[in-house]
Amino acid sequence: MGENFLLIGFQLSIQANALPLTTAHLVWADNSASSITNTGIVSVDFDKINNKYWFADWYNNRLLSAKTIDLINGKVLVDKVVGQISKSGHLCNKRQEDSWIAYSPTDASSLCNPNVARFDRKGNLYVIENHYECHGNNRITVFMAEDLKKMETVTTMFPNIGAKKVFNKASLTQSAMSKCSDRVNNPNSPVSLAFDSLNQMIVGNDGYSSSNLQERPYKQLFFYKDPLKKNADGSFLQDQMPDAVIPLPLGASGQVSFDSTAKGRPYAY
Repeated sequence: MGENFLLIGFQLSIQANALPLTTAHLVWADNSASSITNTGIVSVDFDKINNKYWFADWYNNRLLSAKTIDLINGKVLVDKVVGQISKSGHLCNKRQEDSWIAYSPTDASSLCNPNVARFDRKGNLYVIENHYECHGNNRITVFMAEDLKKMETVTTMFPNIGAKKVFNKASLTQSAMSKCSDRVNNPNSPVSLAFDSLNQMIVGNDGYSSSNLQERPYKQLFFYKDPLKKNADGSFLQDQMPDAVIPLPLGASGQVSFDSTAKGRPYAY
């Protein structure tokens, strides 16, 4: 069941017992009197190139973006939607009711269970379509910065843009499996990701597994030196394998991040 999302802002630096500077709820930009309710916002990130907030709404299988926040009236004006083609659209891959996995056909513009939305250092948007134990499309899709910039030049709220790269799947049209993959040295069930100052990517996967064949319980952190790696013909390399793996028995890496040092040491919890 969805909930009503409330954005809460604090003045930096945050002190003990600090009170919110502002609160705002989601509304449609073309009708600010129409609140966006029954959502499942689980991830928020900021696009520094286009100066926009992005929200991953897993409950409605979509991404919402907003450039304007009306602090006086407490409203976040959503002006673009990715993953659906209408305000009422909520189905997984635009055609399937929620279930453990996405058995419906998928493509570059569809989403199922988007739980994490993160921007890399170059303004590309990475979306994890999974919520532990290989739900949804169980993949990481990448929407390119140049496409996000072009999206801002169109007037429609539903531009239907497509991702250009995918991890954990051979192609953007490969459907999810009936269970987690048993491939070795691969984040078969990704749940978190982060980028260092060199735009190198780290991906964390959950450690749930009842199979002695799977490596998920003890291989948790996967490193990609160049997550935008391409083929010789200039096309993006799909299903890119990691360059290194750290075998840590974390159980389930809930979040990963890098510190602010030049070397960017990774942290996971």
